[in-house]
Amino acid sequence: MRWVASSELPPGSGYLVLRSLSSGGPYSKASSGTCQQSTTLVSAATSCTDTALTAGTTYYYEVEAAYYNPSTLWLSAPDSRFSGATSQAPTSSGTTGQAPAITSASSTSFFVGSAGNFQATASGSPAPTFSNTAFSGCSPSILPPGVTFSNNGLLSGTPGADTVGTYTVCVNAANSVSPNTTQKFTLTIDTETLVISSGAVSGATSSTPNLGPITVRRQTGSGTPITAGGALTVNLTSSPSSGATFGLTQFASAPVTGVTIPSGQSTATFWYGLTTTGGPTITASATNYVSGTQLETITTAPAGLGMALATGSTGSPVISCGPPSTSYTCDVTGVGTSGSVVFSVTFWNSGKSPVVYSATQASTINETGHSTGSVTINANTSGTSPSGLTVSLGTSTMSFGPYTLTIKVSS
Repeated sequence: MRWVASSELPPGSGYLVLRSLSSGGPYSKASSGTCQQSTTLVSAATSCTDTALTAGTTYYYEVEAAYYNPSTLWLSAPDSRFSGATSQAPTSSGTTGQAPAITSASSTSFFVGSAGNFQATASGSPAPTFSNTAFSGCSPSILPPGVTFSNNGLLSGTPGADTVGTYTVCVNAANSVSPNTTQKFTLTIDTETLVISSGAVSGATSSTPNLGPITVRRQTGSGTPITAGGALTVNLTSSPSSGATFGLTQFASAPVTGVTIPSGQSTATFWYGLTTTGGPTITASATNYVSGTQLETITTAPAGLGMALATGSTGSPVISCGPPSTSYTCDVTGVGTSGSVVFSVTFWNSGKSPVVYSATQASTINETGHSTGSVTINANTSGTSPSGLTVSLGTSTMSFGPYTLTIKVSS
C-alpha cells in the first residue's frame, strides 16, 4: 500500500499503519510484513506490504504521522484512510492463485459405434490443464483407437466394435499453484443392444398383424435398460419376408416397417402377421445397436367362421347361413321390430372342428341405418370356442382379423 507524505511530519518522525476489519474501527497496529513497526521506531517510508491476510476478506487501514522518543510520543490525526479486499491467497512463489481441485465425476460410459464425450472439470486459478499421467495407485490404460483425452479435459471419440471393456484414465489437473490434484477415472465401453424381451409367440396365418404384443427393448450389453438418448426408431424385418406384416396395433390395417421407442423409455410393442405357416425369424435393428432376433411359430389359420344363437338368447329368430368361409353372411329373421339377438361365433379349422382363436381381438360393427357401435370377441381361456356378441336390427359387418362376418337382421 502507498500514501502521500504528511506536510506536518517533523524531523525524525515517521508513520504508523493501523488495520481493522471494520471501517469504523477499532484500529490496531499492523503486525505483519513491512507494515510492522517496532515500539521505539517509526519509518518515514510512504509504502509498506501487509501479509498473512485471509483470502476473501476486506481490510481497512489508517495511516498516522508519529514522533517517538523515550519521553515523548506524538501522533497526528489520521492522515489517510483506505481499504482493500483479498481475493486469492498468496502463494510461496510470490504470485496469487488457487490450487486446482477436480469437480467432475470419476466415471462415464461410451457405446460402440456412437460418438461419446465427457468433460472433466476442475476449479482453480489460473484455469487448470489436464493430463493422463500415472500417479500413486493409478496406471493409465491404453485408450482404444479413436478415443482421446485432451489437455482441456475432454474425453471423446467413437469406440470400435472390438473395444468393449473398462479403461483407466489417470486424470491430473495442474495450474502452477501447488498442490496439483489427481483422480482415478473409469471409462466403460459397452454395446447398445436390442432384444425382443417378450416370449416367443405362435398363432394362425393372417394377412394382418395378429401375434403379440411383441416387446422390443434397448439395453446395454450387460442387460441394463437404456432410457437416455431420446427416441429411437427400431427397424422391423422378417425372414421370410414374403407375406409378412408389422403393425402398431393388432389387426392394424396400415402396415409399418418400424416402431419407435419413446424418449425416456426402454421398450415399445408391435404386432406381426404372416400368410404362410412355419417358423419365421423377426429382427429388430437400429444404427449402432446390436440387432435382436426371435423365432416365432405360424400355424394354419381356421378355415372360416360359423354362427349360432348363444345360450340365453330371447325370442325365436331363424338363422340362415352359408357354409363356413373367410367371408361369411347370415340372414336372421324373427327378431321383431325393435328386438336384439345374441349370437355365438365359432372359428373353424380345415377339419371343420371348432377351435379357440389365438388372441383377444377388437371387432367393429358398422350398421346400415343405425348408429356405429363396437363389440369385443375375447380369447376363450376355458377351451371352448364361442363368444357372445349382440347385433341390433340392420346389416352389421364384423371384422375378425382376416375374416369378415356379415349379419343381416330383420323382423
